[in-house]
Amino acid sequence: MRIDLAELGPAIRARRLALRMPLARLADQARIPRGQLAALERGEIEDLPFGRLQRVLVALGADMYLGTFNHGRPTLDEMQRANDAAERIDRRSTGLDLWFYGP
Repeated sequence: MRIDLAELGPAIRARRLALRMPLARLADQARIPRGQLAALERGEIEDLPFGRLQRVLVALGADMYLGTFNHGRPTLDEMQRANDAAERIDRRSTGLDLWFYGP
């Protein structure tokens, strides 16, 4: 699975602005260079180590949901099955909730 950073970057920027957080503070909290964070927010980065992305999301109090959606949003039943399965998994505290939809 490939995460499209060009789409994720503007969402990160929108979340940061909604929190009224300066870019410099987010960069410091996430331990990522300011220029790289700015480029990410502009959708100009094609590759970013997952650990850096995770630190940015944690600093924003954001969750990341990974999955396949069969070219659309999951149904309520699919989401409930994923939630039930996730409750059975002993997850480490990473600051992210990872959801996997599909078979």
